[in-house]
Amino acid sequence: MKHITKTAAALCLAAAAAAGSAASLSGAVTPAPQAITASAADTKATVNHVYYTLKSDLTATITGFDGAVSSLTIPKTIKVSSKTYRVTEIAKDAFWYTNLASITLSGATNLKKIGDGAFSSCAKLKTVKFAASQPRITFGRETFANCTALTSIVFPDQVQSLGGGMFYGCTALKTVTLPKNTDSLTNSGAMLGFFGKCSALTSITIPASCLSFSSQTFEGCTGLTAYKVESGNPNYAAAGGVLFSKDKQTLIAYPPAKTNTYYKIPLGVTCISGAFRDVKYLQELDLSNCTNLIKNQAFSGACSIKKISIPFDDFAKENFEHWMDNYEDLLNVADLETINNTPVFYSSPDHSTEPYFNDRFQYVFDNSSYQMRKYDTLPFMDRFCGAYADYVVKTVTRPTDNDLTKALKLHDWLAERENYDYGDMDGWGNHCFCSVFLHKKADGKYYTVCEGYGKGYQLLLEHAGIESAVVSGTSSKPKDPGHAWTLAKLNGNYYHIDVTWDDSVSGWDYDYFMKSDDEFNTDGHRTYTWETRNPDFHKNRGGAAYLSTAEIGDLSMDGKVSIYDVALFFSYLENHTALNDHQKYVADLNMDGSVTWEDAYLLACNYTDTYNSGKTLFEAMIENHFYKSAIKIGDVNSDGFVNMSDASMGLSMYADASTGSGAAVDIIKRAKADINRDGAIDASDASMIMAYYSALASGYDGTILEYWAER
Repeated sequence: MKHITKTAAALCLAAAAAAGSAASLSGAVTPAPQAITASAADTKATVNHVYYTLKSDLTATITGFDGAVSSLTIPKTIKVSSKTYRVTEIAKDAFWYTNLASITLSGATNLKKIGDGAFSSCAKLKTVKFAASQPRITFGRETFANCTALTSIVFPDQVQSLGGGMFYGCTALKTVTLPKNTDSLTNSGAMLGFFGKCSALTSITIPASCLSFSSQTFEGCTGLTAYKVESGNPNYAAAGGVLFSKDKQTLIAYPPAKTNTYYKIPLGVTCISGAFRDVKYLQELDLSNCTNLIKNQAFSGACSIKKISIPFDDFAKENFEHWMDNYEDLLNVADLETINNTPVFYSSPDHSTEPYFNDRFQYVFDNSSYQMRKYDTLPFMDRFCGAYADYVVKTVTRPTDNDLTKALKLHDWLAERENYDYGDMDGWGNHCFCSVFLHKKADGKYYTVCEGYGKGYQLLLEHAGIESAVVSGTSSKPKDPGHAWTLAKLNGNYYHIDVTWDDSVSGWDYDYFMKSDDEFNTDGHRTYTWETRNPDFHKNRGGAAYLSTAEIGDLSMDGKVSIYDVALFFSYLENHTALNDHQKYVADLNMDGSVTWEDAYLLACNYTDTYNSGKTLFEAMIENHFYKSAIKIGDVNSDGFVNMSDASMGLSMYADASTGSGAAVDIIKRAKADINRDGAIDASDASMIMAYYSALASGYDGTILEYWAER
């Protein structure tokens, strides 16, 4: 607010209050005669804790307050140095931010003006008393703004005028009686609504004299159950607590807390403007009588409305874009489910079937790239894309998959589905979240560009429970200088993933999957900003680097992955060697949060490929489909099957280990035999193999680890 600059003054007032007696702060006090101080010229004085400026015409203006008492009565006159001064004005900010709890103006019959913010931010102010025959007073702007303890106020009819933002932020205010000659409830030069954020206000009566108010007048008055208008008002009328223009052609405001669940717009209404903001209980709205425009955020925050009816012809497919232009603000209704009893989109509760829009909405998206962009952030679109992302996650991944496996499978789904839209790279429809799920062209294929890939992948990751963001930057490609991709948090670290550059006409690869800042800079990506639907992302990420410079699998920290790392891994699992936290990070190859024989198995199977192909261990594991390699767990004898022979071999390994006989077991067999991943090969592992073998015989098609994770 504008009073922020008064902080120093507030501190001075607080210090003065601290100097006052505890008794004087304990309750309401009618000031008793006290010592009067005045300057030689009698231009300033302090009387009963109140600061005055004295004028030559024998009038006095209240300019401040020492905060030493909680209640004050403003006098008709004060006497200073044998002169009597009429108290005619309370200056701007005179009592701002003080501990004043009660103010009585009933005796201040000379008072003509109360300045801007005179009592604003008095958080303890509960009582304001006027005399029934109070002379005319003009109130400035924001007089009682942010007086959060004020519950009611009754103005005498003689009040001359009320300033803009008068009660903004008075969150406890329940009832107000306005003076009968109130001509306006507009902002009147204030930046704040007259009753803005008065959330406890339940009803308001607009006087017959009130000719205007602004869209901000009642903004945030979420407790209003009814509007009332005195008879004789030339501009406004009320019906059933709903506020209309006098001619009933414009519906101005529906009370947010009105408890009715159904409302039908009366015949003759041609315009609805800002009317249904923040409604709480209204679930069904009938607009079939409304013949013209719905506009100006009519439904902003209207989360309760689920069903809407409109003139039927306007819902015909051929008129749908016309309908969007005339009724588009309806689409801001967060929980909108049906229009004319037709679902906006179809989705199964368990996300087992593919969601789809009704043909009227789909018509718009198929025929207007602009409309796709325009409605990308609308609530129902957000719900549709979320439902589609849930469907993809459910059908593509398993609950037992770790985050890395989920990220990889979703990467593959997106790369297989989408095609880069070289023919319309600047089209609005290619640059939004919904393009991945809706932008199908006449050839039956889905198209998007880098921003669509990035946003679509970010949404998929979000619904898979993986923290992520869309990154915007530049690339080294001269024809594609602006670029976008995705940033994902996996195993506690942030990685860049660029599905666009991994995708191609002939298929996809993983050259831009799970990369660090340095790697992406080398590859021609330059990051300059990121955006996310997760509000905690920026806070969680902080300023940390995305990824350690050490290569995954390099336990020895010598800059390469070799047989020495395999040996070190084996030594660690046999409890001969300790690993520090950083080594454990690079040892967690499957990124499931623990370091086990399975990680050692993956390392042993894939490390040689790093030399043959020149790729990193991580890239080699992906190309070897390491995320499916768990199906080999249990296949102790490596014959391609998991059966009783594997259980028998596991028991033999257990017996040899128990007696100390037999040859040393190689890391591959040990990783395959340790089903419960406790570091030991024993009868429990053999039993798990046998149970899994029986499940396979009964038609189970998952891996042994998935089988036991689902039990």
